[in-house]
Amino acid sequence: MRKTIYCLFLLIVSVVINAQNDIDFWEILGEVKFETGYMEGSDVPFDVPVFSDKLKSIEGQTIQLQGYILPVEVGSSDHYILSKLPFNVCYYCGGAGPETIIEIISDDKLEASDNRVVIQGKLMLNKRDMNYHMYVLKNAELIDQ
Repeated sequence: MRKTIYCLFLLIVSVVINAQNDIDFWEILGEVKFETGYMEGSDVPFDVPVFSDKLKSIEGQTIQLQGYILPVEVGSSDHYILSKLPFNVCYYCGGAGPETIIEIISDDKLEASDNRVVIQGKLMLNKRDMNYHMYVLKNAELIDQ
């Protein structure tokens, strides 16, 4: 009886873990809308993200995303983004939307790559700090190359 309960427990745990891995977080990140806003003391308008309830519900959670590591600046060796799309069609180069990239903050040494990778980290939503992207992946680590 104990073996049966233990096996059932392991089965349930594995289903839950696999269900989390099957979540398309890029799709959820795509649920952002924008409204016009202004920085304090400035009359220059900018797009302020309006996060969906689903997005707000996963803030602070550890998520995994597949994508391409790209440098924020040419020649930069310590500031990267993860793009859902390859370099030639990414947000900066190919006209995709800002919801297709996430800023990476990591203690690990990362390198830009044309190969798809999997990165895991804690999702932070940024609505007002112009020094960061609207999506930030903190404590990020490379899971699969």
